[in-house]
Amino acid sequence: MKGDCTVGKKRSYRRKSSKRDFIPSGGFPGASGFTSGMPEQLDLQGSTGGTGRNAIGATGLEEATGLAGIMGPTGATGLEEVTGLAIAMGPTGATGPTGATGPAGVMGPTGAIGATGATGRAGIGLTDMTVFNSELAPLYPRGQIVYHEGGIYAANVNGPVGVPGTLPDFTVLLPPGTLGAKGATGPAGVMGPTGATGLAGATGPAGVMGPTGATGLAGATGPAGVMGPTGATGLAGATGPVGVMGPTGATGTGTTATSAYAANTGGGQIEVSVDGTNIPLPDSQDIGPGITFATDTFTLLEAGRYYIDYTIQLIAGLNVGSRLLINGAGNVASQISPALTMLGFKNKVIVTVPANTTVTLQLFGSVGNATLFGGGSGANVAIVRLA
Repeated sequence: MKGDCTVGKKRSYRRKSSKRDFIPSGGFPGASGFTSGMPEQLDLQGSTGGTGRNAIGATGLEEATGLAGIMGPTGATGLEEVTGLAIAMGPTGATGPTGATGPAGVMGPTGAIGATGATGRAGIGLTDMTVFNSELAPLYPRGQIVYHEGGIYAANVNGPVGVPGTLPDFTVLLPPGTLGAKGATGPAGVMGPTGATGLAGATGPAGVMGPTGATGLAGATGPAGVMGPTGATGLAGATGPVGVMGPTGATGTGTTATSAYAANTGGGQIEVSVDGTNIPLPDSQDIGPGITFATDTFTLLEAGRYYIDYTIQLIAGLNVGSRLLINGAGNVASQISPALTMLGFKNKVIVTVPANTTVTLQLFGSVGNATLFGGGSGANVAIVRLA
């Protein structure tokens, strides 16, 4: 333990403000002793002074500050703590529940645009569209665009089988449109001004005397007389002999026996004019009774209702129209006027015509050279009398 020096406190007193001075009992204390720097503190106290008289004592001396004690020796170093034994590790605890999924990370920057791929081969477009023809379907390549009964289809295979819209060999590109709703009736037109009153006509001659008036009503019928008794039923008469069978009537003529067909299978080029050019049909002619044919014109000898069907197939698409001429005039219902170039044309009509009506197949609408398909039916017309 370090030695220390106890410094005595300076004690001071003041006199009371009274008629006589106050002297503390026992006199003023003596000076404090000092503590030496020893291992244990020892206070030396001065002896008590004698009893003071009734007089002011002299002020005590200020206590001198003691000398600093000598520092004691450094204590011995304590023993090092012994490391305790390691405690064996317990078993691993059960896995806790999976934590909540953290927020999605920030999206990385967009990668560089890759190089442009090679240009694919050109496909078959609408400019190569043709009217579907079941006879030519085995020649259609895959991708051929065809028009059939208001819809547009694409062949899925080479030489497709069946009719578009019914079998999987064709894909629907544009289904047939539905018939639109009937438009609203337009407003009535404004009534025109009233015309000027005409001059009065001359008085007509006297009318012919009218017929005799109707006979008056008959008088009331008198009451019925009493019915007489029913007479006895007579005996049945004998059955007469079977009559002689009459002669067999003449065999009738069926209307469908009046029919005709002619085609162009050799191909060849036709110079189309705006007003129209007739298509010759020199091949596969089958002309029935009641119809005649020459070069490109049928003549229907009997009046009636006729079914007429035609087909035209070109080697290359051309922006022309097709139609039937009935007695030299274009039949609107048979006309095909496409907005795009076409390879094939097909239509059919039913018409009622007089005797000796002529029928001709034409291409028309623009100037150009149309080449008919050869080695098959490049064009044909079929006619059947219905009634």
